[in-house]
Amino acid sequence: MAPLTWHTATQPSGDNPSYAVAPSDGSTAYACVAPGGAFEVTSINQPRVWVTHSTAARWTRVSNIPADHLNNGCTIEVDQRNPATAVAILTWMPPGAGNANIADMTNYVTFDSGMSWRKLTDTHPFMMCGRSGSATWNGTIYDIRNVLSGNAGRSGLWASSDQMTTWRLIDPPGVGVADAATFWMAPTSGDILAAYGEPEQPKTLWETSDGGAHWKQIFEITPASTFPSSAEHVAWSPGPNKPWTICDKAVGVTGNNLQVTLSCSFDGGISWQARPNITPAPSASGKPNPVAWVFAIASDGALLATVSSSTPNTPDTLYRLSDGASQWQSLGEASASFDTSYIPSPGSGILWTDPSGAPTIASYP
Repeated sequence: MAPLTWHTATQPSGDNPSYAVAPSDGSTAYACVAPGGAFEVTSINQPRVWVTHSTAARWTRVSNIPADHLNNGCTIEVDQRNPATAVAILTWMPPGAGNANIADMTNYVTFDSGMSWRKLTDTHPFMMCGRSGSATWNGTIYDIRNVLSGNAGRSGLWASSDQMTTWRLIDPPGVGVADAATFWMAPTSGDILAAYGEPEQPKTLWETSDGGAHWKQIFEITPASTFPSSAEHVAWSPGPNKPWTICDKAVGVTGNNLQVTLSCSFDGGISWQARPNITPAPSASGKPNPVAWVFAIASDGALLATVSSSTPNTPDTLYRLSDGASQWQSLGEASASFDTSYIPSPGSGILWTDPSGAPTIASYP
């Protein structure tokens, strides 16, 4: 397979907006500009939003987010199944607070691609915190929400049947106090696969085919590894009445290299098998320190991964492991670094880089 060809996308604004790509449709993306820069906000302003349905060839200015709090940060999470549904997360970080100290957070939702926005409220303080965004099936919306009770907060999987006005918790009964980390929805059946556990720690996997009324735990039987598994997963649903494909990524150090060992299940977690490691070529400096990260399973069952060098300003390299293959194939260098927040489902045939300025885009065959 020839290396991918990247082109620079148009930007809707000169203010370096934040972007969000629709997971189910790589041609649809949102861009949001928070007012006033990082710490210069002294009055309530409305973040500006644009939408593209043409892979950033054209952008359309839609409605401002009707903020009623000070804000200087705006990120958007797009629904996994319905690109017209998106949640905007507005944050306020006062001068000197640092990125880890958010003083205020408000959330707004659109169901019409940004033409109108509504503030999300609840009887308890909460944050929309799922890395995967919401997922809509037959009028019910699922999402990970961190709900505060007293001085503590816990992330759980919630469902709403009235457009995010009210919610009900649908966590599996066996997860205890573990936080919901991420979840996937099968596009043809609405089945849900959810991972529970702390960041960078082993996680448990659970599957439901009836919207959380009943859950089945998936037990991992992973091959022996010299690395302690961080149990970060990627998953893919190959079609109706077919089991999930799930891969477990274990991260460790060999020499000067950070590497990933992989084990995958192609039968919904009944059996697991080792998959080849990524072994990138040494860097020009002779001191390689690449970080390999598997970020998705493509629609043909291939694994897609990036390898990032420790050398500053060095682009990521993309790799592909075909289903059943024994060796990773390089897809060439991207024109910028990657972040999975900006990458739609590979089945859409489009990949976006993490845009520190204008994003770059490539077609994935």
